Amino acid sequence: MEEPINIEEKVDIFIKKSKSCIKLRKIKEAVDILLEAFYISPDNEEIRVLLNELNKKFEGVLIFSFEIIKAILLNNSRKCQDQEIFDYFLGINQDLRVKKFNESNGMFELMEGFSKSLYILHFYVVGRLILMLCSFSDLTCESMINYIMIKEPDMLFLSKVPDTIIQAIFLVFFKKSLWPSTEKWEFSLRNFFNSISKDLEESKKERQMTLMKGIDHIFSLGMDVFRIFSNSSSLHNIFTLFGHKNDKEIKKLSSLLIFKLIKQKKAISDEFFENFIFNFIVESFKDGRNETLIAAYSILTYLFTIDESMAAKLFLKDGFLEEICSDIKSDDEVTLFLLEMVSSSCINIDCCKKLMEIFIAVLNDLKKQKNIKIYSLSEIIIIKLTSQINKKPNINKEDVLNLAKNLILIISQDYDTNMSFIEGLAYVSMFSHVKEYLASEERLFIAISQRVKKEPSDISFIFPAFASIRNIVGYKSELTEEQKQIIKLKTIVQGSSEKTEDILESNEKVTERCFKIINYQMSMTLSLALSCQSDSIKTLCSKIILSLSIEKKHRIILAKQGFIRILYNIIKDYQTKTLSNDDSETNYLYPAIVSLVKILITVNPNLIFDRSRFQVDDVIKPIYECLKISENDNSIVQFECLLALTNLASMNIEIREKLVPILWPTIELLWLSDNQLIQRSTVQLICNLVACSSGVAIFKKHRQRIHILLALADSPDNNTRSAAGGALAILSDDLSICKIILEEKNGIKIILDMINEDAEDLIHRGLVCIANIIYSLDFKDNVLFKKLNIIEDLYKIIKKTENKEIIDLSYQIIEELQKKMKCTN
Repeated sequence: MEEPINIEEKVDIFIKKSKSCIKLRKIKEAVDILLEAFYISPDNEEIRVLLNELNKKFEGVLIFSFEIIKAILLNNSRKCQDQEIFDYFLGINQDLRVKKFNESNGMFELMEGFSKSLYILHFYVVGRLILMLCSFSDLTCESMINYIMIKEPDMLFLSKVPDTIIQAIFLVFFKKSLWPSTEKWEFSLRNFFNSISKDLEESKKERQMTLMKGIDHIFSLGMDVFRIFSNSSSLHNIFTLFGHKNDKEIKKLSSLLIFKLIKQKKAISDEFFENFIFNFIVESFKDGRNETLIAAYSILTYLFTIDESMAAKLFLKDGFLEEICSDIKSDDEVTLFLLEMVSSSCINIDCCKKLMEIFIAVLNDLKKQKNIKIYSLSEIIIIKLTSQINKKPNINKEDVLNLAKNLILIISQDYDTNMSFIEGLAYVSMFSHVKEYLASEERLFIAISQRVKKEPSDISFIFPAFASIRNIVGYKSELTEEQKQIIKLKTIVQGSSEKTEDILESNEKVTERCFKIINYQMSMTLSLALSCQSDSIKTLCSKIILSLSIEKKHRIILAKQGFIRILYNIIKDYQTKTLSNDDSETNYLYPAIVSLVKILITVNPNLIFDRSRFQVDDVIKPIYECLKISENDNSIVQFECLLALTNLASMNIEIREKLVPILWPTIELLWLSDNQLIQRSTVQLICNLVACSSGVAIFKKHRQRIHILLALADSPDNNTRSAAGGALAILSDDLSICKIILEEKNGIKIILDMINEDAEDLIHRGLVCIANIIYSLDFKDNVLFKKLNIIEDLYKIIKKTENKEIIDLSYQIIEELQKKMKCTN
């Protein structure tokens, strides 16, 4: 009697048969044999490898049954890789494979595996598979929708699934159009929001993050989602997550959701959210635990930043502030959160009035405490209140300086310190004696840099920190004579003595402070802060750099520290904004361009652009736009723009060719300006621009332009005259322009007057013009030169100068003149 074949031998026979079928190209038969072997021994590595190879090689032909996929996933003795499972769905017949999966009730079976806790080794693989299928197949989404409508996943079920299943559920809710009706979508979404409420509050960080990101994404569908969510139990838990003990990322996401909900309050009703938040705060007060009190104070603090009017309504409710005053906890942590809430309320004038009436006594008591943070925050609030209520507050300078010292101590020791302290720093940095002190405290700037490096997108910290730096380095605006007279008259009318100027606000003192800040190497900090993409932060960065670049000797240091790259990053998208010179909190372009202009005046542009990734083309248009809008309002900026463009034009001929068509329409207006500086710098720019074919063509096109240039070469301003002479020296290399100069009544006389000056640059430029005219023309005009005694003038020049170039050029002209006169005679 034969012994029965054992399982291993049977599987080996099946494998050999399948390999024979593969050799004979009987692929379907080979697969059937392997599947039979697989069901006998799902752990057999060789079977799995052969099936995978066949699947990849014949993906256009083979479509595997869902049974094999399910068998692999339910096999808890051998873990498979994601790709092994995914490959059964991906490929040429992808749509057909997914269709077979859905027709086999695949979604229901996979999801039910979670409820029965069937997946031990493949818990996360199944989750990723379902998310992948829902991501690229609406058919699979519809299967998931059917599952949700039939099974209505509850808290217990959701606690058994991986985060990828939560993501897949959010995905199908987002695809609203796939649902059978809006009513069923709303009903299921409401159930889902209620089911995740416990997870929102109690689960680990990763699940909380997944849930809040899903909620944030689905909020983009509009008002219906906000309305459904606001009527679910999850709303309360979103507010609870704002508590201070939660992870920063959790708080950040919960604050984002609260912000979006408050912004959509009218879609639900103002009263709903006001009542909800008020009840939330009242319940927290009744609870009395430190963590619930802190959550309540934190919510109201945040509300003042996103919806001041709603926050003020809650704050000013009858008995609210009185209740807080009567029951202040002895716990320092709770007191600090209370004070931060009070500090944030100072933004509202009505809140300030009520605080002055009720809370000042409390603040004075809190100042007596030994806790430096409580003392400092109480002092900050008092300064805010007195500044808001009294337009000329009587503040003790010594107290303010001591407060500044405390704030530096707090901020430098704790980078994650309460926001109100850095905001308080912005307040005290407005006092001149505090500015002097802060500028010398390097540890403050190290602390700011460390915090920005750690959290470069934290606007709530960066804005007050940079506002403080802006206050420290800010120059006072120069008053016009008219403004000075008005102030003087007001002083006389009011009968008060004229104010003496604060020496600490003098330009010399501000320049000293700027130099200290530059030495703290803040370029990386400013650059990192730009990543938050806030117009207000960009504006503060621009204004800080503008102040630092006022002093000429600072500009080379700024260039070496990489500030030009920062300025470029600020202005690179200038075409999406309308450039204006308004001094607003969001006008970052104008101060950034002006800062760049100042640096380009002082620093050799070849050094800048040779070492940078950006090109001259990137800055030409912004500077030109700045030049145009500064025409009527700021002649100094206009003058500096022209100087910067002149430097750029000196780089090479390619840049000059680009500049001519862009700049000429404005140049033609400015070279006739009544402002001597503007006229001079425009002619200096022209002198560089004519050193290219486009520049010469501009003057050949209209002879009147040569006449204007000749007139400018006769200007009483030597610098303008020298620049015009330089332009003529270059242009006179062209025969047609030489003719225009000779045809002009006083043309040759103006040029000869240049060589009779003492300034050697004028002499040289005049000589070049004369040489070009003599060498390029027939000598029919020799009579003109005889009358003007040019040879005699040239000998005088030779006698009085030691400049070899001028002497050699003079002798060359004399020799050429004599030779041509001899020929003519």
